Amino acid sequence: MSPPDEPPPKKLVLKAAEFTRVNETGNDLAPSGNETLDMLRINRAHEEKIGYCAVGPAPKKKFSRRTREYFAILATGNLVMMAMLFIENDPFSIACLLAGMALFTSALSWIMFFLFDDY
Repeated sequence: MSPPDEPPPKKLVLKAAEFTRVNETGNDLAPSGNETLDMLRINRAHEEKIGYCAVGPAPKKKFSRRTREYFAILATGNLVMMAMLFIENDPFSIACLLAGMALFTSALSWIMFFLFDDY
């Protein structure tokens, strides 16, 4: 049995783009390049005259209440665990205290900066 005859594949091509011109050439409504630059220079001079672009010294940034409380709690908690580190002598307790310090720091950071809203 012979395979059925297949038609040759079709050539797919895009249709040529046809554009209809809405505006006539030589339209005087659009400003030329020099007029545009002149308008930008006038706007820039006006902005400089009213002080729109004046740059002053940056305001002094102070820590927020949340950040101050975070560092206070972090220092207190880790200092307590560090004091316990020097009291304990066996390696298992030291490993547990180091893991506790890491857990405490990461949990406090998560709670203070991701769960709490700004206050």
